[in-house]
Amino acid sequence: ARLDGLGPAKSVAQLAAVLGRSFTFDLLATVSAMDTELLARLLDRAVGSGLLLHEGPLGEGQYFFKHVLVQEVAYESLLRRNRRTIHERVARVLDAQRSVGAAAAPELVARHYEAAGLPKDAAMRYQLAATLAAEGSGHREAIAFLRRGISLARQLDDAGEGRELEV
Repeated sequence: ARLDGLGPAKSVAQLAAVLGRSFTFDLLATVSAMDTELLARLLDRAVGSGLLLHEGPLGEGQYFFKHVLVQEVAYESLLRRNRRTIHERVARVLDAQRSVGAAAAPELVARHYEAAGLPKDAAMRYQLAATLAAEGSGHREAIAFLRRGISLARQLDDAGEGRELEV
């Protein structure tokens, strides 16, 4: 009910819920393609309602959902096809940021691609995450990432491409 009471700020909370329990203003602004002043006002309204917490100056900094259940309700209130579209947009933004040196974890990008229904892209990012984990002696993490990537590779429509990626 409190989420519904946000009015236009509800859509911002829903978009933020796709990003995760915490998110930056910059990432939300990039993904939303909304005017930053309007976005800052809508986020301020969500913070004022007590659903979000904020660290930093208005229109900057880190935002957090007050409770994971609030994030889950906002996330689940989105239509599935809208969630998939947003996950794809987030994955592409994070990928673009990674290509210019930002620190977006490849497993995070992979999870967004997976939620977007893009198993090939997700499997490739899990492979990268496994490589980075193994380089840092995170062998268990690397194995988990590889298993997830193999599982996704097996879901590809093109069996040859799936087998090649699996190998």
